Amino acid sequence: MWGMEAVVFDMDGTLTDTEATWDVVRHSLAAEDGVPWPEGSTQAMMGMSTQEWSAHLVEVVGLRGTPEDAARRTIEGLQEIYRTNLNVLPGAREAVERMASRWTLGLASSSPRVLIDQSAATMGIADLFATTMSTEELSDAAGKPAPDVYLEVCRRLGADPARSVAVEDSTNGLLSAHAAGMKVVAIPPHFHPPAAEVLALADVVIDSLDELTIDLVAGLLER
Repeated sequence: MWGMEAVVFDMDGTLTDTEATWDVVRHSLAAEDGVPWPEGSTQAMMGMSTQEWSAHLVEVVGLRGTPEDAARRTIEGLQEIYRTNLNVLPGAREAVERMASRWTLGLASSSPRVLIDQSAATMGIADLFATTMSTEELSDAAGKPAPDVYLEVCRRLGADPARSVAVEDSTNGLLSAHAAGMKVVAIPPHFHPPAAEVLALADVVIDSLDELTIDLVAGLLER
């Protein structure tokens, strides 16, 4: 029913410690193609949809080939790493299980669908989400910081964004959830943490997923 409450998780940097892995793979592609890594490209691509970051890799970084080529090479490199060494953040599965015991869950990620499904299956949490969505599946491919992916996940869940909680880590992710009008829990990462003025947009800032408790979230939804 429209108006219900929900909890929506980001994935990379929030449940999985993979933001640095994305950076390693992309840097390796630039090295293969003999182009230097532009200052600011790492931060710029965090939260972008597949269509956006693959275009950035070709147009700004200078990778050879088309954006589709850049996307394929990046995703193949990540899949290889995820198969053998997916870094799951401490307390991730337990946090998702806690939230699922009380609320309907969604996942709003900028990862490609194939990596969302692979990560969720590896973690054993796929069945706990009522819906999962990649920004590449949006009709206009508007990645974070645009609010589109959070708004669409809430729509699919029949949830009111104003009565729902987003769990995020990155600058673009926090901006996206805030723009969607959601309550926002920020868990700043060690990899390019958000600036203080961005963290100030969150309703609460915690240090780890262990602090994401039912009482904490219920308190936010009662505000």
